[in-house]
Amino acid sequence: MALPPRPSELEVQAEVQTCYNHEDDELALSCIKELAAELRGQADVCAPRVVMLTRDGCAPCAEEKRLRQDDIASGAIEVVEITTPRGAAIAQKNEIDWTPAVLVLDCHEAVIE
Repeated sequence: MALPPRPSELEVQAEVQTCYNHEDDELALSCIKELAAELRGQADVCAPRVVMLTRDGCAPCAEEKRLRQDDIASGAIEVVEITTPRGAAIAQKNEIDWTPAVLVLDCHEAVIE
């Protein structure tokens, strides 16, 4: 990644867009996870986060969590139940009404499109 030492929100979003340009979804996700890891913990940086919205009793959610278990265990993907206050707020803010939903969020919990 060719970001300056403390990139602006727009620079981070542009880098996420570069990741989205990968035709292969897994490559795009890997790119975003690398970017998030690179920026995580930097003060004053609106780093992207990968969040998976799930729901209890959702079979597809359980399967997605199984597929992503290594990323979840490492902290690369954060699991948030849609029924919690935070999960409901993320869903409402981004007009998400399905689970599982794997989202790339900025520091304001808005989807980076």
